[in-house]
Amino acid sequence: VGLSGASGTGKTYSALRVARGMAEGTTGKKGSPIGYVDTENRRALHYKRDFPEMVHFDMQAVDEKGNMVGFGPERWIEVIDAAEAANLPVLVIDSFSHAWEGVGGVLDLHAQTLDRLTNGNDNLKDKRSQLAWAEVKPRYRRLIDRIVRAKCNIVICTRAKPVMQQGFGDNAKNA
Repeated sequence: VGLSGASGTGKTYSALRVARGMAEGTTGKKGSPIGYVDTENRRALHYKRDFPEMVHFDMQAVDEKGNMVGFGPERWIEVIDAAEAANLPVLVIDSFSHAWEGVGGVLDLHAQTLDRLTNGNDNLKDKRSQLAWAEVKPRYRRLIDRIVRAKCNIVICTRAKPVMQQGFGDNAKNA
């Protein structure tokens, strides 16, 4: 299940409600555990009292030593593997937007690869962009394939960007 909305629209709470229903429906037991991958500075813990069955995993861009580890595709695959190993019936990923636009996410990986392929020469960036995508996209495809093959249910939250518009009501036009 995918939930998308702007910040503050209730994705986290809604994801937990949906996950609870899925977990209980899958196992037939009230209070079945819900895996929760939190990339939002432990925001989900605000709901721990309402969802005591939440198994919280704090996914940060830095490790315990302060080294940048980012949100690359392989980290997400490890999380899904761990959820399955723990026999969690449901895994909530909040926010999966980091996999695309976060530090070490797909866009960042593309930029790093492009810099390596062009040695910082901006004149070559347009010509080598597709080569950079050819290196990065297979890693992302493996992640998407892993999500599709997951043995547990997955609820994915993503941040939506607000649509920019000019005017209001009948006069509104997308910018």
